[in-house]
Amino acid sequence: MSISWGKWAVLAIFCAVSSTASAGVHDGLLNYWSLDGNFEDTAGSLSGNASTVADNGSQPGSSVSFAASPASGQYAVFNGDDQGFIEVPDSADIDAAGESLSISAWLTVNQFDQGWQALIAHGESSDYRIARRGGASNIMSYAGGVGDIPTDDTTGPDVNDGEWHHVVAISPAGGNAELWVDGALVATGGATALTNNGSGRLMIGGNPDTAGDGYRTWDGGIDDVGMWNRALTGAEIGAIYNAGLEGVPLSGVPEPSSSLMALLGLAGLGLLRRRR
Repeated sequence: MSISWGKWAVLAIFCAVSSTASAGVHDGLLNYWSLDGNFEDTAGSLSGNASTVADNGSQPGSSVSFAASPASGQYAVFNGDDQGFIEVPDSADIDAAGESLSISAWLTVNQFDQGWQALIAHGESSDYRIARRGGASNIMSYAGGVGDIPTDDTTGPDVNDGEWHHVVAISPAGGNAELWVDGALVATGGATALTNNGSGRLMIGGNPDTAGDGYRTWDGGIDDVGMWNRALTGAEIGAIYNAGLEGVPLSGVPEPSSSLMALLGLAGLGLLRRRR
């Protein structure tokens, strides 16, 4: 849905998110794929980042497209076929073996038609991946250096509703794994110990360890994917989630349409579309 805001309300949102970014949300940021019409990793351009290389993605065919986001900019559309993924070669920013890791992404589901459809994955077992839980549920799950959480098919919100949802997965080295959905903690697991299982690549919208299952590709939308070398706090997760609801991406910089409305002081009311 959409909500109309006065120009000063839009400016207030801009200032609030910029303040949040400067407060440290970008600290330790390894990768950031805005998926705003391309597969480029722009983490290196954000203050406080820990990026060592631009981990730009590509696709094997033409199955991933882009659509106008209800929030701002664009998002990537995955059609669920066996080439419907973005792949990113291994680097020091992708291989998280023995390290701490947090992953944040926005998602929509077109359909769940196979088990463990992957939102983002580096591999199975004690490697990391975020996916649909099982083959009959409508919730999300995370495995990252420990077994899947949640451990049942009902814990967490139903994401198969055509709406945008936000997911954060956390593997603190030696600490307990966490899965957050829509700004709320939904599951906690055991102590994490991430490994590199040798897939050689990260997939957004697929799982490189499941070639026999067509890579368990996503069928729906994915937007604003970020990875950190540390555990995000609950306050940071809430800030990212709330900013996303107001149409401001993880970079903390509104798309031109909303920022121009605020900075140029256009007459009348500015329109800022929420994700939900």
